[in-house]
Amino acid sequence: MTSVQELAKGLAKRGETIPGLRCYPVMHPKPEPPCLCVAGPIRWTYDETMEGYWRPVFECWLFVNPADLFRAQETLHAYIAPTGQKSLPAAIYGDPTLGGLTAETRVLGGSRPPGEVETAGGRLLGCALEVEVLAM
Repeated sequence: MTSVQELAKGLAKRGETIPGLRCYPVMHPKPEPPCLCVAGPIRWTYDETMEGYWRPVFECWLFVNPADLFRAQETLHAYIAPTGQKSLPAAIYGDPTLGGLTAETRVLGGSRPPGEVETAGGRLLGCALEVEVLAM
């Protein structure tokens, strides 16, 4: 069975295909923006098929520096857009098997509105996308 850590690392690895985006397979206590942090799974179901697949859902948090709020919002919008060079959904769909770890991966959409988040490194502007995987 594919572990939670392997799946989180697979999601972070897909994020690494976006130029300039730092990627962490965990909710890093002191993330350096712009970055992606993988949280979860936030919910899951077991025994999705007779073969024993399970379906975890992760939150992929995108964080940017809020110093220039207008520019920060533009950057977040580029990361959550369905297409484009900085699009996290496009990066994930570039290899929906996450390097052979999953049978399929789907970006479900936003799980929360963008907002300021307090981290050990200070305040960041962030938002989360829910990503569902089907893994054995």
